[in-house]
Amino acid sequence: MDITGICITAILSAAASLSLKKYSPEIAALTAIAGGIIIACYLFLYAMPYMDRINSVISSSGIDTTYIPVLIKSVGICALCQFTADHCRDAGQSALASKVEFAARMAVIFISLPMFEEILLAAGSILK
Repeated sequence: MDITGICITAILSAAASLSLKKYSPEIAALTAIAGGIIIACYLFLYAMPYMDRINSVISSSGIDTTYIPVLIKSVGICALCQFTADHCRDAGQSALASKVEFAARMAVIFISLPMFEEILLAAGSILK
């Protein structure tokens, strides 16, 4: 991973945001968000080959792959919503950030409901 490029992007974005803040706070916030999006896109592109490797390892190991998509989607939802909530807080919108975090929690619960249902059915069959 090219952590140097990520750090340079973050520093340049922060410097541009700080220098624009006194003239136009809205553009300063957008500059910080744009820097964050660039970093997130880089991380996403960097992670794709590893996702393929993880999928191949899981499929060759014989592990039940039913719940792997739930795990990957949950991690993606958490990362995206954390990124969004952090930028909302940076823009002074802490109430909006809290609502994004709540939406993330609910989305993870809704995605994992089929898994919970199977666990409850298995527990119920054991108790009978």
